[in-house]
Amino acid sequence: MVSDSEVPRTYTFDFLQDCAKPKLFVSGARDQFGPRAKLEALVAAMPEPKKLVLIDGADHFFEGRLRELRETIETWVKEQLKS
Repeated sequence: MVSDSEVPRTYTFDFLQDCAKPKLFVSGARDQFGPRAKLEALVAAMPEPKKLVLIDGADHFFEGRLRELRETIETWVKEQLKS
């Protein structure tokens, strides 16, 4: 018997296929729940503009790397506001 909490989650991002807005994807390089190859394939399939940032040493929750996560997002937002 499998409880609801043990059922793997599956997400689709089909809603982004027609999105022409800038997209930022940020993941920990050691994300135990989001395999890098799958994330790279997902981002590759998305329309431009897009950016993928992998934060070295970060896990799924960015433990110990929240500063890098914040700086990544802040820098990207500032770049978008300039354009």
